[in-house]
Amino acid sequence: MLIKSTFREIRTSITRYLAIAAIVALGVGFFSGLKMCKPAMVETAREFVNASRMYDYMLLSTYGIDDESVAIALDNDAVKNAEAGYEVDAITQVNDTAYSIKWMAMPEKLNRLSLKKGRLPENKGECVLDEELMGDEGFSIGDEVRISGDNKKDTRKSFRQKTYTIVGVVDSCLYLDYQRGTTDIGNGSLDGFAYVQKDDLDLEYATCLYLDLDLAEDSFTDGQKDELKAKEPEMKRLAHEITAARRESVMVKAQEKLDEKRADYDEAVAEYNREKADAERKISDGEQQIADGRKEISSNRKKLNKNLASTKAQKAELEKNLKQVNEGIAGLEAMGDTESETYKGLLESRSRLQAGISKCDEGIAQISAGLKTLSSKEKQLGRSEKELKSSKSEAEKKFAEAEDELDEAKQKLDEAQDEINELENGKSYAFSREDNSGYSSFRSNSDIVNNIAKVFPLFFFLVALLVCMTTMTRMIEEQRTQIGVLRALGYSNASILGKYLFYAASGSVIGAVLGFFAGCKVFPTVIWKAYTMMYSFKDTVPFVFDPVLFALSIGAALLCAVFATWISIGSCFKSEPADLIRPKAPPAGQRILLERITPLWNRLSFLYKVSFRNVFRYKKRFIMMLLGISGCTALLVAGFGIDTTVSKVAEYQYTEISLYDSQVMFRDSMTPREQDKFTEYVKKDGNADAEVLMMHSASADVKAGESSATATLVAQDSPDFGSFIDLHDGERKIDYPGDGEAVITRKIQKELGVKAGDKITVKEGYSEMTVTVADICEYYVGEYVYVTTDTYKTGMGKNPSIKAAYVRLGDDASDEDVRDLTGVLSEHEDVSAAICSIDTLDRVEKMMKSLNMVVYVVILCAGLLAFIVIFNLTNINILERIREIATIKVLGFNQREVSQYVFRENMMLTVAASFAGIPLGKWLLDFVINNIVVSMIYFETRITVSGYVFAVILTIVFALVVNIAMGRRLDNISMTESLKSIE
Repeated sequence: MLIKSTFREIRTSITRYLAIAAIVALGVGFFSGLKMCKPAMVETAREFVNASRMYDYMLLSTYGIDDESVAIALDNDAVKNAEAGYEVDAITQVNDTAYSIKWMAMPEKLNRLSLKKGRLPENKGECVLDEELMGDEGFSIGDEVRISGDNKKDTRKSFRQKTYTIVGVVDSCLYLDYQRGTTDIGNGSLDGFAYVQKDDLDLEYATCLYLDLDLAEDSFTDGQKDELKAKEPEMKRLAHEITAARRESVMVKAQEKLDEKRADYDEAVAEYNREKADAERKISDGEQQIADGRKEISSNRKKLNKNLASTKAQKAELEKNLKQVNEGIAGLEAMGDTESETYKGLLESRSRLQAGISKCDEGIAQISAGLKTLSSKEKQLGRSEKELKSSKSEAEKKFAEAEDELDEAKQKLDEAQDEINELENGKSYAFSREDNSGYSSFRSNSDIVNNIAKVFPLFFFLVALLVCMTTMTRMIEEQRTQIGVLRALGYSNASILGKYLFYAASGSVIGAVLGFFAGCKVFPTVIWKAYTMMYSFKDTVPFVFDPVLFALSIGAALLCAVFATWISIGSCFKSEPADLIRPKAPPAGQRILLERITPLWNRLSFLYKVSFRNVFRYKKRFIMMLLGISGCTALLVAGFGIDTTVSKVAEYQYTEISLYDSQVMFRDSMTPREQDKFTEYVKKDGNADAEVLMMHSASADVKAGESSATATLVAQDSPDFGSFIDLHDGERKIDYPGDGEAVITRKIQKELGVKAGDKITVKEGYSEMTVTVADICEYYVGEYVYVTTDTYKTGMGKNPSIKAAYVRLGDDASDEDVRDLTGVLSEHEDVSAAICSIDTLDRVEKMMKSLNMVVYVVILCAGLLAFIVIFNLTNINILERIREIATIKVLGFNQREVSQYVFRENMMLTVAASFAGIPLGKWLLDFVINNIVVSMIYFETRITVSGYVFAVILTIVFALVVNIAMGRRLDNISMTESLKSIE
């Protein structure tokens, strides 16, 4: 009979029964749904990572990776598999648009690709592209991509082909989220990645080495994280060993090339000596020939001049004799003695003398011609001598230049030899998958949801407990008479308790089961849909069943039911059956505080007086409505606060604190002259107003007692620092620290547990220093320690290296101007990377906006909870006062007045509870934000006035909706109820 009575009770009060099931379902669904978000998300990522065989460790070496490096890694007992990675960043033209793309060789063993569309490259000249890049830019399979001519020569030489055809779309486990990393090309940010056949890349050596280790724990578990941390020393030793082997290999190859160059040098020296000897011999022979020619000419000239003088003397003698003969002939002719022998003899002598003179003239002419020939030869020898001297001068100059070149070549050979002999040990690095930005951000984001799940469900269970207690209390008060009759008939307290426990427990279990499965399916699916903005490797999440969580959910639901029933029925077991059979006397009327304020009380209408008296008369109902509705308002406040705090953290960082436009990282420490040249480079092309802040920036470990944190150490002395970073704490401005002091960010302070005036140790590499915390500043994205250069010099014992800079344009610069500037900066020969603050802002905002869905879910569930609470309490209120309502209807109250009579109390309690929930919501928001821990991100609790207003308005709107829904219930109350005898 008792069992039949129990089922009859469920059937006749199905609304109340379903209210218990609904509130428990909502609480369990919210709890289990949020709790299973992380396991479902992790399982999704784990399936992808394991199927892709993502690397466990990545080794880097400044000497690169070769086949010997792979062999060394495979010889290590901890390494199961190893594969070299070939990568090159290049500006790529796609549909007349330039993109910064990381080109990689197709993997064979590790980091396998997930094909989303098309096929993988099978032939030369084919490539697959990043799914996110393809999706965002609208490329299609079959389009061609081209390696831009704007790339550096070495980059262009890294590709055996300059044009590739897109044959597929892929995801890579190297990039789990939407971030593609930084680069030294373009604007400093990678737009995506592409894969080609290994033969399409022409690289001398691999850029990295991926390792698959023998690990016991699975991906995304704390156990694997600890394993990877434990393997770190061994992996660093392995990276050092590979670097040492690569150094030896580089030395051997360099020595071989140097020996070839030295042989070429020796051959060049021998050729030089041969050419010089031949030239010297030819010049010497020419000089000798000229000397011999001059000697011969001199000798011949002497002879000719001697002959000329002799001939001229002989001619003179002949002319003298001819004159005497002519005089003799003339004398004889004057005497008429022309027939004499003497006269004839003189004529013959004259003929002989004249012939001799003629012969002398011929000789003189010949000798003169010979002298003239000698002069011509002498001039020729002069010209030849001049030409020889010019040739000798040119030869001397040529050989002097050749000697200088040979000396320079010998010097370079000697320097190269010295460089080989003193080749640096090189740097090596070992990064686990936990250092992968996509992998670590996935862990952080899944932890955010998990941390929220630690807090909110508690409120849902408390409200569910409150509703159960209210429902069961009302039900037991209604059935006091029945309980008294059952006890009078001899039923034991345990049997009676069992009836009501079954009522509450069955409803709770049904709600818990439905809520568990619905929550575990709906919440992860909805949350994952939001996170696909960041993680596109899979569209759906699997249903993950956790038996422990299921048992806890059922246990919590049963506990709520049992506790509420026990508390509600306990007082009935202390009373006698005869007392229970009689109706419970209503609470005695008492004057309320408002009645004592006579001027105000007298001005209230009768209905308002009744409402105020009823509110304070039924104190249990007042407290339960206050707690239930204030709890719902608190959840709404916390939901809006999370949205304001988390989703806008990047906006707070880059509008309130980080005022620079670009951050630049240099390849080497910049000298003062190089800094000035870089500043001039920035200010050209219309950027005359640009400001540049040079500084030391390096990763450092910060310790205080047993606590430690990783931060970026900044050392600089510029008085203009405030133009780039606004140090403040709330409205209070913070001065840059003095000597021996440091300003640290809020997140470091939270991790280390220090305050202003405490000492911290900052370690950079092998150097460390101890400084005093001068102040703590707000900083949301990143962890920083700021000191002066003098503090750095004194503490670290060395000068700070200037390898970073902030660049800031004018206040009126547009986003396009900033991006253009970043692109210009990345092209500078000394710049290794230029990061645009706008792009960083967009990336962080995109990541944080993924949490909006969590906020919407919280707000929706809080709204449903408020609706159920208000509906249930209103329903109980009407049931408690059904005879009172019937009576006032008999007394002539119309429908509107009856509704106001009942619902005015609800609205008064709702408004009061809503405002009471504001401080509770602020406390809940602080608690939640303090439990959201994200690497490199600090959340400061923020909520706007509109957040409080919307929370209160929504709660009131839910109450109005309930009032409208319950209005029909009031219409259906029969007036004859008031005529029924209570007895």
